Amino acid sequence: MINQKFNYIQKEDDILLYYKPMCIGSRRAREFLMKKGIPFKERNLDKYPLKEDELRKIMLGHSAEEFVAKKSQKYKKLNLENEYLTGEEMLKLIAKEPSLLKRPIIVKGDEIIIGYSRRRVENYLIT
Repeated sequence: MINQKFNYIQKEDDILLYYKPMCIGSRRAREFLMKKGIPFKERNLDKYPLKEDELRKIMLGHSAEEFVAKKSQKYKKLNLENEYLTGEEMLKLIAKEPSLLKRPIIVKGDEIIIGYSRRRVENYLIT
């Protein structure tokens, strides 16, 4: 487990955890990985928010809408439920307003889990 600026090249079998320490789902995902003894690299999004190019890389092959925390206060404050934004507009907005990013995000190779569900994480990482 490494908490760094994330300046490394991801290997195919690396597990990356993007999390916020105060987010309960993030804490549960982190605890799960630690209890199971699954090695992972982590990025604290409070200290090191994702930049637009990093978001674009993570979102590749996914809808930007999948990455939006629709229950967040920022989402409600910006009245986004009544807005239509393209994927590119949403990506730029998330980069500008990091609290809109749904978390945790777990990445292994080309696979990604957005949000925490113990069952999905077990199926994805253990089986």
